[in-house]
Amino acid sequence: MTPVRFLISIWILAAVMMTCGWLWQRRRSNAGIVDVLWASGLAASAVLAALFGSGAAASRALLGVCGGLWGLRLGLRLWRRVRAEPEDGRYRSLRERWGEGQANWFGVFQFQAWLIALFSVPFVIAATNPAPQPASLAVAAAIWIASMVGGNIANQQLARGLPRLSGAHLHAVPLAAQDTLIHPVRRG
Repeated sequence: MTPVRFLISIWILAAVMMTCGWLWQRRRSNAGIVDVLWASGLAASAVLAALFGSGAAASRALLGVCGGLWGLRLGLRLWRRVRAEPEDGRYRSLRERWGEGQANWFGVFQFQAWLIALFSVPFVIAATNPAPQPASLAVAAAIWIASMVGGNIANQQLARGLPRLSGAHLHAVPLAAQDTLIHPVRRG
């Protein structure tokens, strides 16, 4: 399969998955599922690129393991939140602005499907590289390990030390600053 056909296939699969997610959020009024599906979709695209790529086995294996585990870890973490907590403040705010009309929500979900395909471009490049340099694979593995360890440390620190911002506290922060000042895992 050519890289372009692979990316189109990823986009189509992601669009179908996001349509199912959009239907899910319609029934539950919780658009947080889009984050779960985005992480899961990226994991799946990394694994699929590794399985169907034509490049060297070492880079494809590294891609499949690293991309798959990263997305699985993030997707499960987000799923636990979406399943157990009220809708994330970012999405509640949008729901208040947009009302219950679903056209905007469908657009949000389909935009995320497009982002999955776009973010899969590096996966395709890695999966089609016929002769990666061993040093580049070692550096890639080291960066992945450092990012996973760092992410876990940050999540533990957030769980121990930051109060959850919601309601009146969240509205005290200007909307433009909310996305940069409040860690997405800690938004109420």
